[in-house]
Amino acid sequence: MGKGLIGLIVVVALVGVGYFYFLAPGAPTAPVDTGTATTDDTAAPAEEAAGADETAGDAATDAVESATGAATDAVESATDAASDAVESATEAATDAASAASEAVSSGAAALADVFSVDGFDFDAASEALQNSSLGELEKTTLGAALEGARDNPELLENVLTQIREALGL
Repeated sequence: MGKGLIGLIVVVALVGVGYFYFLAPGAPTAPVDTGTATTDDTAAPAEEAAGADETAGDAATDAVESATGAATDAVESATDAASDAVESATEAATDAASAASEAVSSGAAALADVFSVDGFDFDAASEALQNSSLGELEKTTLGAALEGARDNPELLENVLTQIREALGL
C-alpha cells in the first residue's frame, strides 16, 4: 500500500506541473514575430500551441486515470486486509469461547465428582464449598451440614445432593 501511495503522489505532482506549465495563465509560449509575419507564419505556432494543449490534456487525463486506478487498488487492498483481520478475530474468539466452555464443563464435572458419595473426600468437598460463589450464610449452613454428615453415609448423600443443587450441578 506504501508504494501505491507514493505512486499516487508522484502522479498528482506530475499532473500539477503539467497544468501549470501548459495550461496556466502566463504559461511559456513560443515567441511570435509580430512585425513581418505572414498568415502562414502565424498559423504554424498556433497549431503547435493547440497540439501542445491537447497533449497536455491527454497527459492530465492519463494521470488522473492512473491515480484513480491506484486509489481503487489501495482501497481494495485495505478492504481485503480488514476483512481478513475480522475473520481471524472471529475465529480466535470462537476458539476461545470453545476452550472456555470446555473448561467450565470440566470444572462442573470435577465439582460433581467432589460432591458425590463415591470416593467422598471431606477436605476437598469442604474447600470446594468455601471457594464457591454461594453467599456466606449458605456456605456456613451447608458446611455445618457437611461436617455433621461426614461420618454418616445416610445423611451424607442427602447433604451432598443439597450442595450440588445449590451449586447448580
